[in-house]
This record gives sequence, C-alpha cells and structure tokens, in this order.
Amino acid sequence: MKQLLECFADCWRQSDTLSVAEMVRGVDANGDCSASGVPSHLQADYNKAVAAISVFPIMRDEFRHIGDRLQWSYGDLDVPDEFKGRFAIVELVGPSGMIINSEISFGFVLQTPEMAYPSHKHAANEHFVILSGTADWQKDSGSFEPRPPGSVISHASFQSHAVTTHSDPMLAMWFWQGDIDKESYQFSS
Repeated sequence: MKQLLECFADCWRQSDTLSVAEMVRGVDANGDCSASGVPSHLQADYNKAVAAISVFPIMRDEFRHIGDRLQWSYGDLDVPDEFKGRFAIVELVGPSGMIINSEISFGFVLQTPEMAYPSHKHAANEHFVILSGTADWQKDSGSFEPRPPGSVISHASFQSHAVTTHSDPMLAMWFWQGDIDKESYQFSS
C-alpha cells in the first residue's frame, strides 16, 4: 500500500497539484490490499485501461503489480440502473476506504467505453487526473471538452459536472476534500 500511495502522490505532483500530493503523502499507509479485485465483467476494460497508461508509467507499473487486488466496487452511491456495472471505484483513503480517514477521500475510477455519466454535484471539492482514455467533461451547463490522459480536472463544491467516454475506457485518479460526506451526492435533474 505504501508504494501505491507514493505513486499516487507522485502523479499528483507531476500534474502540478502539489497540495493534493502533500495531503496524500501525509496519509498513514497501513491498509489492506488483499481484496476481491476487479469485477469479472470489467476485467477486459480494466486491462485495456491499465495497458494504455502512458503519461504516468510508474502508475501503470504499480497497477500491474497490485491493481487487481484493490477493492474495486460500485461504491455506495445510489446511481441510476443504466449505469450500474458500467464503472467501478476504489476508495484507497476515506470514510469507507481501505485506509479509514474522515478528512479526505481519494482513489481510482474506471468508466467503461461509450458511457455518459450524468451531471451530478456534491459538497466535496473534487480533483481528477486522467491516467488513460480521453473523455469529454462538462462543468455546469458548459460544453463538453475532451480531456486526454494527464489532464487535471477540478470541481468546486456543488459544481455540476458530467463525463462521457467514447471508444476507450477511462481510468482516473480522484481526490475529495472539504465536506466529503457522500450524503450530499446528487444527480442533476
């Protein structure tokens, strides 16, 4: 777990998000990496996404070493039925994470190809770094903008945002700070 957290922090540092990198480095790395792994129906997309990581080769290598042992799940959000099974997350650190922390929450998200994750918002300030797969991101009612691997995307508290993948799966790192209570998570109407 310690090596994975160091890779996670290094990727944020390389993305010029130094405050996130420092918060990640401050986490006690005692966590369990002996979970059930990637859901079987997402395995091919996961393998393709990991193989496509080029901007952060250290993270690609770490995923090849430990990624299939992480606690990939659908999270505890009440998502619309058409999205269930089309994405998976790992909460490395957070209230429900492999390492329990009530101050910050972070991990990974895998989104399958040809999926439009609907506009949503939450109290937490959120940051993403795309590891692989170009996806279109929308903030508020703006236009969708393509965001390639290496892109940093930030959302303020309660700022609506949506993401759409195309022919490739997207693998990204996410980080929440501020009010990280998932009860505020809501899909826009």
